[in-house]
Amino acid sequence: MKGKHIFWAVLLTLISAFCYVMIKAGLDYAPPLRFGGLRTLIAGTALLGWAFARHEPMLPSKTRWKGILLLAFVGATLVFGAMFLSPGLAGAGIASVLGNAQALFTVALAALFLGERLSTGKAAAMALGLSGVMVISYPALRAAHSESILGMGLALTVSAGTAIGTVIVKQMRVRQGLLSLTGWQFVLGSLPLLAVSALLERGYEVRWTITFGGLLLFLALVQTAFSTVVWYWLLQQEEVGRLSLFFFFVPIFGLGISAVVFREPINLVEGAGIAVILVGIAVLMWEASRKPAQAFTYCPFCSTAVAV
Repeated sequence: MKGKHIFWAVLLTLISAFCYVMIKAGLDYAPPLRFGGLRTLIAGTALLGWAFARHEPMLPSKTRWKGILLLAFVGATLVFGAMFLSPGLAGAGIASVLGNAQALFTVALAALFLGERLSTGKAAAMALGLSGVMVISYPALRAAHSESILGMGLALTVSAGTAIGTVIVKQMRVRQGLLSLTGWQFVLGSLPLLAVSALLERGYEVRWTITFGGLLLFLALVQTAFSTVVWYWLLQQEEVGRLSLFFFFVPIFGLGISAVVFREPINLVEGAGIAVILVGIAVLMWEASRKPAQAFTYCPFCSTAVAV
């Protein structure tokens, strides 16, 4: 696994660590489904604008639309609907941990549908990562009540939906037109969210402030548009299961952000969970260093396919 791929994977997990905290803050200004729909629509529109500026085809080929529609429902409507509902029920911390547990689903789906081998290193990293996540989550799980349990279920839905979307994209083997494909995924996926919001959230208004605008733009442009394109790009170069295990970094970054920004100390239990996750990631890195990378990718930031 190449160093540049590791860099982008770790950067994506760092960005993801901010996601649920920013969603939780934004819920003071907008109802969840409308907030999620706006984020998704802005992200998709930005990606289509990016494709247009690069003179790339705006409409994917006819053979792509079935996959795009499936991605729109699973990877946008379902994922973002559950994502924006879960922090208000379970809290941003536990939602972030469970909502980024996609590795647990992705490794299994990759073995079933992509033929990826569950190597000893990946199995060990997954087991250690899961153990670390459970240790970090234990206090919240112990104090859970009916509302927070629903929120936890929604957060796990995010992980499962993201894993399914990841496998779909890997099977589609997108070599060109990545920007427009992802753009249409988000634009189409935003429409059901906004429609349901119009029906169920009619009594709630969006409070347009500079703070809310900043939160919305960061979530839409950085955490959705940019991160998703980079993630889909990485999927063309590395094994899905190996890449997904990097998301075990999210609770580590999340605790670090809380410690620096909110002055929340990391207790002994959380420290133990972090240590276990880091051991799992180390095992993964050791195994990845022994396996050569694949030989092709299409770079969304360039104009052509590039060697890897």
